[in-house]
Amino acid sequence: MASEITSEKLPEDSKFIIVPSEPQLHEGGSDSNSIAKFQNAAASQAKTSEASGAKQLGGRVLAVASGGGHWLEMCRLYPVFENLDVAFVSVSKAYAEQVPNHRFYTVRDVTRWDRWGLVVLAGQLLRILLIERPTVVITTGSAPGLFALTIAKLALRARTMWIDSIANCEQLSSSGMRARHVADVWLTQWPSLERPNGPAYWGAVL
Repeated sequence: MASEITSEKLPEDSKFIIVPSEPQLHEGGSDSNSIAKFQNAAASQAKTSEASGAKQLGGRVLAVASGGGHWLEMCRLYPVFENLDVAFVSVSKAYAEQVPNHRFYTVRDVTRWDRWGLVVLAGQLLRILLIERPTVVITTGSAPGLFALTIAKLALRARTMWIDSIANCEQLSSSGMRARHVADVWLTQWPSLERPNGPAYWGAVL
């Protein structure tokens, strides 16, 4: 199953339909502070990669999330991507309507037990990464995000950011634990899970 890109754009007056006008955080910080921190980090990572001269890719960002809550959390980060060249990757074509005027790719929705599916997913993500050649890859999980960070780090030397899902309030996800090896910025959304050697806590997006 090949990856697909949705080139059709919604009308300019279309509004992003998931991000509430006044989002709230769980205990631990203010939304404006958290969004600002994510935004500054994303911009900083892009500038750092571009300035390094490794690829001179124009500061492109690839935002990757699987379905459900992972996609919702990525959507709550939408303000972070203002004025950045961003493409989105997820598992449903329908999500393209929620990120108008951005490039959008669909990939196979798999679990870690679907070995053939994981092979297909890796091939799809490699193709997308070679098309986009991002300087920064950001993900809220799960399997597509981990694969994207790994391939981007090894093949493109991109800067990478993992934001573990807010659903993981007692411990990091298994993908989140693995992501520490390929994430330049490794984050949890719960202050109780922050550790001196990571993950760091910058706030939460829900």
